[in-house]
Amino acid sequence: METLADLFIHTDNRQSAVILPEEGTEIGYGPLADQVDRLAGCLRQSGLHPGQVVALALPNGIEHLVAFLAAPSARLLRALMNAFNEYPGAAP
Repeated sequence: METLADLFIHTDNRQSAVILPEEGTEIGYGPLADQVDRLAGCLRQSGLHPGQVVALALPNGIEHLVAFLAAPSARLLRALMNAFNEYPGAAP
């Protein structure tokens, strides 16, 4: 079984594979890995230190996936604050 990290090790072989179709937008492994690396670099340059917590407050989608993967790549901890979604059966 492949781990999430394994999926990005061989991105050259998966450049054209679509992993997240979204309302007319698609992203493959290669472009996703590029966006993750770019955001992780920005997070490191912003002055955050390894082990610090960052809150992710984004609706589900490509941007959320990029941030979700970039935080640990920058050695940061994630706190998911996804208040943009409604969950059936959840208390108001």
